[in-house]
Amino acid sequence: MTGRLKLKRKTKSFRAMLAVLSIGLVLVCVGAAYFVYFYRSDIPLRSTDIVIEYGSQFNPKPEDILKTNDQDVLRSVKVHQPSLRYAQDKDYPEVGNYRLRVNYIQKRKSQSKEFGLRVVDTTAPKLVISEDGVSLVESSEEPDYTKLFTVKDLSEVEIVVQDESVDYQKAGDYEIQVSAVDKHGNRTTKPAKLKITKPERIAAPELGAQPTYVNGIMVVNKKHPLPVNYAPGENLTAGNAVRQIIADMQQAGFDISSSYSGYRSYSHQAQIYQQYVATQGQAAADTSSAKPGYSEHQAGLAFDIIGMAMALW
Repeated sequence: MTGRLKLKRKTKSFRAMLAVLSIGLVLVCVGAAYFVYFYRSDIPLRSTDIVIEYGSQFNPKPEDILKTNDQDVLRSVKVHQPSLRYAQDKDYPEVGNYRLRVNYIQKRKSQSKEFGLRVVDTTAPKLVISEDGVSLVESSEEPDYTKLFTVKDLSEVEIVVQDESVDYQKAGDYEIQVSAVDKHGNRTTKPAKLKITKPERIAAPELGAQPTYVNGIMVVNKKHPLPVNYAPGENLTAGNAVRQIIADMQQAGFDISSSYSGYRSYSHQAQIYQQYVATQGQAAADTSSAKPGYSEHQAGLAFDIIGMAMALW
């Protein structure tokens, strides 16, 4: 009898100890689960560095930012982007690197994470060149190629022409290489045919004619020409004022080119006019271009400011 009582007592003690251990284990698990549920934030970002192409809107979906299927969390997502820079009248951010923050609610607690956004421009300008090429008139002055090719891009574009074999003062057929390069370094290069023609004879203003002044103001139009040898160059006061206007407009966010069309000599205007005649015919050219000697640009006081939306097309 004595041996059996001892065995039963030992068995009961072992069972009690197991019960205590089980209860302790359950409490530990409950505590760990409580900690994970209420305090631990383990939702990772889809990416710490998001990259989009210039010209794309940045309107990410919550699931594009946080790697979770928890709909309660996704519904609470808010992206704060006060650092994004937008050009005037544009709905997409400028090229650059930004730091943004995503806020969300997980397990009743507000959480926050930072991520990077890179806006890149890897798209080359669209350059369109006619199979027939372009035509110019013999001239000693450098041509303005920006008016001869169709170029489209979201940023400012420069036209670069390889024309080492061209003699602009000698009529003939030539081959050139035309490149459109945007301000982020993207380039499109195409070959083009160039035809140089002899200028047509245009009746020049009377020799010895003088500029026309009305109440001390110079008047230049179809009835009041400037003499062939009138070549004052750009008026410095007017030029400085125009450059300041351009700088102020750019500072205000307007998409304005830093270049402009200012003073043109008699021969330069002749080249432009003949170019219009060669491509459009004289009747159409007379509606959009002044004959040499009849352009206010020859006075050095007229300036065309160029908006980027129409600078090259």
